Amino acid sequence: MLKHAYENPQSPGRVIVLGSGGVVGKRLAKSLQSKNIDMLGIERKDCDLGSAHAVEFLKGHFQENDSLVFLSAITPDKGQGIQAFQDNIALARNVFEALQQKPVGHVLLFSSEAIFPMTSELLREDSCLCPSDLYGLMHLTREKLFQTLSVPLGILRSTLIFGPGDTHNSYGPNRFLREALDQQTITLFGGGEEKRSHVFVDDVVELTIKALRHKSTGTLNMCPAPTVSFFDIAKSIQKSLNSDVTIIQKPRSSAITHRYFDNENLYRAFPDFRFMDLNDGIQRMLKGTQEAK
Repeated sequence: MLKHAYENPQSPGRVIVLGSGGVVGKRLAKSLQSKNIDMLGIERKDCDLGSAHAVEFLKGHFQENDSLVFLSAITPDKGQGIQAFQDNIALARNVFEALQQKPVGHVLLFSSEAIFPMTSELLREDSCLCPSDLYGLMHLTREKLFQTLSVPLGILRSTLIFGPGDTHNSYGPNRFLREALDQQTITLFGGGEEKRSHVFVDDVVELTIKALRHKSTGTLNMCPAPTVSFFDIAKSIQKSLNSDVTIIQKPRSSAITHRYFDNENLYRAFPDFRFMDLNDGIQRMLKGTQEAK
């Protein structure tokens, strides 16, 4: 659960965004700048956070009143298995060591709903943490590591993010739209019955800025409820394109599983926030994708 240091939101001092070259990082940086919030973006071309000199580089940029947003991670589409796990822990360790030696005023660590077990039970911030794969274990390890820092820490756990410009090709809205635009088809496993939570990238950015302005600590699941099936997502994209997109069903290789979240704690922390409707998000993703071409 989140706790606010500032009941009434205040503009943070400087915000350092680690991972400003990614989809969330880019949109977060742009939003901060549009709100006249001082921002320093650090991406891989500026510093490889897994490298030997990363700690000294970060210490040279950290200031005691900074707010740090730690987005950087190797996502499953970029690498899986033990090597990606080790690389993700290595870059987190360097950020951790830099913060130990030169603390900042507030840290927001991005994590994932993959830290929860694959269960159909209703998931809350304090639900059992039992990852089913190395990606989830990596995020849980990073959470536990950063919780030992003597720095105000907020942990933001995201579900599957979608939106224009997202390069991840994971099963869901991003992949379905690419397939529909490029091949006039959308491929589902089985009937696409599985229900999952999907969050629009701008909602992630908005929640991050709210947590910065309140100097929030604790944990927050950024996972919209109710969840929707992959079939419903495919039908929404098919309808949005208003074209002859064919939905193809392939044999599934695993059992049907569902994911459900409780948003009570999120709305208690931010009563004026509401997630974007999935269909509206798909419309905005389509518009942004078409404008980028």
